[in-house]
Amino acid sequence: MKEALLIKKVKEELKDWICWKPAKVRFYETDIFSVFDLCCWKNSQIKFIQVTTSPHISARRKKIETFMKKYNVGVPRDCEMSVWGWNKKKKEFRKVTV
Repeated sequence: MKEALLIKKVKEELKDWICWKPAKVRFYETDIFSVFDLCCWKNSQIKFIQVTTSPHISARRKKIETFMKKYNVGVPRDCEMSVWGWNKKKKEFRKVTV
């Protein structure tokens, strides 16, 4: 499934949240911090979400962990970092918190 459709499904699931995705720029990476697809905000909570398909969850999780080690950063308070993998058979996301 295309990334745009997956992001649309995430936004539908998080309809009570303010979700932001960087504008697409031709020939440039548009991920947040080169890792996340979406930043979502509700009250004092923030979520950084990497969207993918179910078989790629592990690789995306490693990508986030490598980023955090490289820049020596942890998960901020009231913040969640997760990978949402779309399961085509079950037609739902598998959510893995980093």
